[in-house]
Amino acid sequence: MSLRGLAIVGLLLLSGCGYQLVGYGNTDLDARLKSRLALDIADPLGAQARLIESIMRERGVLGAGLTLEVLDFTLERRTLSELTDRDEFELRVSLTYAVRQGDDPYLIGPETLNRDGFLTLLDSNSDSLDSELERLKADAIYRDLVGQMLTQISAQADQLP
Repeated sequence: MSLRGLAIVGLLLLSGCGYQLVGYGNTDLDARLKSRLALDIADPLGAQARLIESIMRERGVLGAGLTLEVLDFTLERRTLSELTDRDEFELRVSLTYAVRQGDDPYLIGPETLNRDGFLTLLDSNSDSLDSELERLKADAIYRDLVGQMLTQISAQADQLP
């Protein structure tokens, strides 16, 4: 039997006993979070707030009862190299968040997550194209980091009332 065949048999055996790989199968958050998180962010009308709210809505957690407080959500851009035909950058997104109920102390957090991305801009002599490429890359990193935050909150749902 091939290695691939053994892997498939192993996964079937594990799934038969109720085991699920993280990130596969049912990706719903813990039922205790459904429609329970309200967003508190410094700029509630900004692009970051709209992004977080849309992801919370997609995951089914946007609601009331608990407050997801975003304390910091920043993007840093660091130049790695400047060559004649391309520029290479590292984009680092940092997200600091906490969960609380009313004015009580934090139930979860504050915790900080970081995600890095690599960006190469070709010398296209188009600042608007470079800006759009950077925005698209940053949005992908933002989305990934917000998803990671919600997954971590879900994993700690037993600490919530």
